[in-house]
Amino acid sequence: MKKTIALIKYSMKRIISDNTGIIFAFLMPIGFYVVFSTLFNTGPDSKAMIQYLVPNYLLIIILNAVMNIFGMLLVSAEESGNLIKFRLMGVSKMNYAVSLFLCLLAMEIVLITLFLTFCVVFDGINLPLNNLVPCLVILVVAHLFQFALTMLLSAIVKKATTFSGVGLGIFMLQMFAGGLAIPIAMFPDNLRNILEVVNPVVHLSTALINTWVLGESLENNLGSILIVIGFSIACIVLSLLIQKARSTQATVKPIIS
Repeated sequence: MKKTIALIKYSMKRIISDNTGIIFAFLMPIGFYVVFSTLFNTGPDSKAMIQYLVPNYLLIIILNAVMNIFGMLLVSAEESGNLIKFRLMGVSKMNYAVSLFLCLLAMEIVLITLFLTFCVVFDGINLPLNNLVPCLVILVVAHLFQFALTMLLSAIVKKATTFSGVGLGIFMLQMFAGGLAIPIAMFPDNLRNILEVVNPVVHLSTALINTWVLGESLENNLGSILIVIGFSIACIVLSLLIQKARSTQATVKPIIS
């Protein structure tokens, strides 16, 4: 227990020391929201259009900002050799990753609260208080997906600078092919089918809009949720296999005379 508390304290110190990342995570969603809501605020149905932006911002903007900070800190810890020190103390990469992610989750809850408060005050956005549980379940699944995807990327990418570029590429993919810049319904069927395979956020975006804006039940979106859960499990398993393979290659076998 003391080891876990010490690990969480260490992770929180690392997050707080990254002032640039925190400022980026807090200001970027609000900045993007002001720009897009202003562009869409052109007619009597503008508020209804803006209402669709909010759930997508929670998925694409905020979660990606947290994922990039999480991935950068995780990869830099491995690159600097800190993870080797943790292993010597009996702390695995997964233990460190979970503690780091939980600390970032606490920061993200504050970020989401401030963002939603801004949306309500700025545009009078209605929150799904009557359908809150299904929305929270989908957001939990979204966090599982982002954690699993970051673990897979951190198993493949070993330099923080490289991860920064990869994370930015994924962010742009999810932004322009996840329903934020262009609604998913406007894509041709063939392209949408491809995006659902390469970008599982499409499933989450559709499910969250259905529950957040349209008030649908969780059962009506169970298929999309299960697809993302399956994809997340596959990413975690694959990341563990890659780590195991690399640790096996790094082991020096004794020479048998």
